Amino acid sequence: MALSRLAIRRVLCSNRIQSYSPITASQSRQSSSSSYDTTFANLAIGSHTRVIFQGFTGRQATKDATQSLEYGTNIVGGVTPGKSGDHLGLPLFPTVRDAKEHLQPDATAVYVAAHQAVDAIEEAIAAEIPLIVAVAEHIPTVDLLRLASILRSQSKSRLVGPNSPGMISAIGKCRIGFHPIPFFQPGNVGIIHKSGTLGYETVASLTRAGLGQSLAIGMGGDPLPGTNFVDGLKFLTQHEETKGIILVGEIGGSAENEAADWIADYSKNSNSK
Repeated sequence: MALSRLAIRRVLCSNRIQSYSPITASQSRQSSSSSYDTTFANLAIGSHTRVIFQGFTGRQATKDATQSLEYGTNIVGGVTPGKSGDHLGLPLFPTVRDAKEHLQPDATAVYVAAHQAVDAIEEAIAAEIPLIVAVAEHIPTVDLLRLASILRSQSKSRLVGPNSPGMISAIGKCRIGFHPIPFFQPGNVGIIHKSGTLGYETVASLTRAGLGQSLAIGMGGDPLPGTNFVDGLKFLTQHEETKGIILVGEIGGSAENEAADWIADYSKNSNSK
């Protein structure tokens, strides 16, 4: 009797879980020192950042890349498996490794559907792309667990997302993802947000009040983000262009509590922002 697609998926997931022992969710959120912690500096995007897109020729990637190019983002090319040539007047390669060799990117925007997104992220990690921004949502938890373990075992690539609107530097005119560009103006307020909509509203309110932004990081709504609130806070407190920080949470999970504990410890330092 033929197996249904759901049954096949359950068998595959079961086999992967039995043959693989990923770290737990609580272990992935620990702030103890690890090789992955050395990748915080990769979050420093700006006019210097050379960006590629994975899934470059897709409709949404094309739309967002076009807007980001108009904004001033230094997009240098992209990747679509099985294709080569050019797209939007920029070089197109079939693999991330090819793009790395020819373009030397600092960051990649992963615009790949959920069922293929982790493979695309792993390809970027294998190519040692310094910053990986993943926008896909509904990635299976078993895949997120595997990805979290991979990230913690290396020190070259930093992930933002998945299920994230990405990052934007209003000072450096660099957008990796789909933050609404008209809301932003250059300034000195850094933002890390879990809720996309509340993050956008926060930025719009700051801009209306005449307060610009230095950097916005969309943490993403998945249970195992590559960059969480504490990671973002550690980076922004050391970011020279950031003088104040806003954290925008969302119902669900313990990320906000962990951030509050970190802020309490940090505030005991007389040199804190």
